[in-house]
Amino acid sequence: MTEQNSRLNRRSFLKFTAGTGAAASLGMLGVSKAAAAGNKDFAAGKSGRVEQFPYATSLNDINYGDAPSLRPDKVVRTGCAYCNSQCRVIAWVKDGRVVNLYGDPKDEVQDGRLCPKGQSLIQMGYNKYRITKPLKRVGPRGSGQYREISWNQALDEIAKKLIEIRDKYGPETLVIDQTTRQEEEGFGIFERFGELYGTPNVDSGGPQCNDTGKYAMAMRAGKGKFSNGFGFDPLSGQHDLESTKYMLMFGANMAEQRVVVSGHILNKIQRDKGVKMVVIDPIMNPWGMHANEWLGIRPGTDMAFAYGMIHEIIKNDLVDKKFVKEWTLGFNELERFVNNKNYSAEWASKMTGIPAKTIKRIAREYATAEAASLWTNHGVAGHTNATQAFGVMGILVAITGNLGVPGGGALFMNNRGFGFSMPEIKHGEPPKHKGGLLLPGSIADAVLDEQPYAAKAIVNCANWITCRQDSNRMEKAYKSDKLELTVSMAIWPRYHNRFSDYILPDSTGLEKDHIGDRRDDRAIRWRNKVVEPLGEAKPVTHIWIDLARHMAKFDKKYPAKYWTENLPEKFRSKKTYWNTGTALASTSGGLSWQRLDKSDNPIKWPCPGPDHPATKALKKKERAADGGHPGVSVMYADHPGWKLLWANKKFPKGRRFPNEYNKFVIYTKEFDDKLKKLGHSALPEYHTSPANPYGHPCPSYTNEFVLNPWRGKLVRKVKWTTPNKAMMKRYPHSLTSARPSAPTMHGYSMWMWGLLELAPDEFAMMHPALAAKYGLKKGDKVKVESHVSSLTLPVFIWEGIEPNTVQIPAH
Repeated sequence: MTEQNSRLNRRSFLKFTAGTGAAASLGMLGVSKAAAAGNKDFAAGKSGRVEQFPYATSLNDINYGDAPSLRPDKVVRTGCAYCNSQCRVIAWVKDGRVVNLYGDPKDEVQDGRLCPKGQSLIQMGYNKYRITKPLKRVGPRGSGQYREISWNQALDEIAKKLIEIRDKYGPETLVIDQTTRQEEEGFGIFERFGELYGTPNVDSGGPQCNDTGKYAMAMRAGKGKFSNGFGFDPLSGQHDLESTKYMLMFGANMAEQRVVVSGHILNKIQRDKGVKMVVIDPIMNPWGMHANEWLGIRPGTDMAFAYGMIHEIIKNDLVDKKFVKEWTLGFNELERFVNNKNYSAEWASKMTGIPAKTIKRIAREYATAEAASLWTNHGVAGHTNATQAFGVMGILVAITGNLGVPGGGALFMNNRGFGFSMPEIKHGEPPKHKGGLLLPGSIADAVLDEQPYAAKAIVNCANWITCRQDSNRMEKAYKSDKLELTVSMAIWPRYHNRFSDYILPDSTGLEKDHIGDRRDDRAIRWRNKVVEPLGEAKPVTHIWIDLARHMAKFDKKYPAKYWTENLPEKFRSKKTYWNTGTALASTSGGLSWQRLDKSDNPIKWPCPGPDHPATKALKKKERAADGGHPGVSVMYADHPGWKLLWANKKFPKGRRFPNEYNKFVIYTKEFDDKLKKLGHSALPEYHTSPANPYGHPCPSYTNEFVLNPWRGKLVRKVKWTTPNKAMMKRYPHSLTSARPSAPTMHGYSMWMWGLLELAPDEFAMMHPALAAKYGLKKGDKVKVESHVSSLTLPVFIWEGIEPNTVQIPAH
């Protein structure tokens, strides 16, 4: 078979076990103003700083010379809604259309950079594939046959059907998923509609994205956000993460996931200050290429590596004794546990494929660094053992004293980072439901098997079919007659839309006021509306407010004002809505839209108002320029600006850890008892994916549903086993998915031709040794099969991959 031969034969029919995780293929970094085209001296071959033209943030900054026709009508400060870099975008508008987008040099982290995704926002708005009118299905589900209808007809019919389903089956049978990067603050409105309807099932894709780290830290430390921030921190009087002395990264492909923030880290931390970076990932992603050291770990074994480090640190007395004594619970139990289980570096080596001497050395380096930061993302969050693995990593951070200090931290990247409250419900008590929020992975079971209870209606923004592990089963659920209503809110057609009964046109981020809160360090910025929505598209929050008015027309069990006054008309103004919700949340009173809009840099949550004790306790030099609270960069700091946010009757002087103990919880009997009801424990035994090819311990899910006491979700209780031997024999290799390259972002980027040109290809990446085993060459077509499904892809041979692993990009 030649390199170009696309036919399959036995040697190109590979079988791989299915796991999840993150790594990356080839990528790019954001273009900084020190490396962009457009400077005459540079073009002439002269030395000097290269500037990106025009860096204009107002009309007065622009000199057009002899080309006044190019002058925009207005310049608007808004933002990009793609990734967790949360970049400011300076938008130029001419004749009511967006004509140019630029980065903001005034942002300390962004420094004028804007990656290809941010530059593609124009293509997002002016796109021939945009859905601009409500659509109603007229053929069978899956046929793609729709006709345009009016908003009034669509919302009338949806409201009538929702009321029928509530009254016939119960309110919990409605499932709402609002995975939208365009209106993060809209969750208050989405959840309020769910409350009024009576369903507990209002959620996002976070549990299957990277929110497991948030849950793990919330259980142990009280709050589960990215613990440290970028930029100058007035509370500590120094730059925060820029002060780190050691970077340990598990499955965090920042260079392709957060392009601009990655550029800041590499430029301001690793390069300028010579900070050592160690990347632990099955794939040598771009950060692995920049790192001092890349360790090609087996997918899903990060927990074992962390336990090996903990064992080595305890064995060599490298723990931070003062922090452990004053601020943790359960260290003695931890020491006994890792010794009894013999979770040594030698044991970890057998699990991970990394030499024991390397694990020991990394443990010593991390524990003895002046300030060490531990970074993770979807490379850990995408695995079955994610919450437990994050918990073990949190313990590693705590026992080395790297929690609550500048330059340290448990940097578990996740979504939604602010406090927000809605006014009290009035004019009636919401309907009672059966209780327990469905996990995203349980929705197909709820539709097809009515377990743990039935799901009869789905209203969502996310592509639930391609986002689920078992896409075939989710598609079957969408096709099922048991599902009586499906509604999608979408900017463009996506795969699951073909099964929707109604498709409602969403607006893009440039077509509405909204906030950006996805920068990992809880930094929030205000994004101004730039232009009107295309066609009849509406912001998702407006769709829900309109739907509430149609519910009021037909609901016989509640007065009209139950719907219209609990989702009031004034909340169509995002500025009014945002200021109302932040004022009601004690930790967000300093995050008004006016304050966010004035600030060149985003403001970090938590950030209380001027009258909060945490603000009043600040010294003048610790305050923001306007005299208010600057926002917290270092969570869990021993500082009143943080601790007084969590004061209560038991802890009137505040809490460093906002839980019932005011300590980081490694182990308590109460904590352990709660977890045992789920089949887990406070000190989790090592396990990984049920599909791992190495025979490592793994969970088996029972048919018993139990309520998770932290999240209120119904989960299947687990018991412990090892992989099926027949499956291990049939699928002897690991399969991992990954971000393909910087221009891609899930279903968003697939509709922009500019981004597709930058990252057009799918492939199956494998190590030269594995390719040689099957006689494969670059470009050969290979069928990659798991126990769930299969793909046929060209081979990409790359030495920077764990030898028994195959990686497929996940667009």
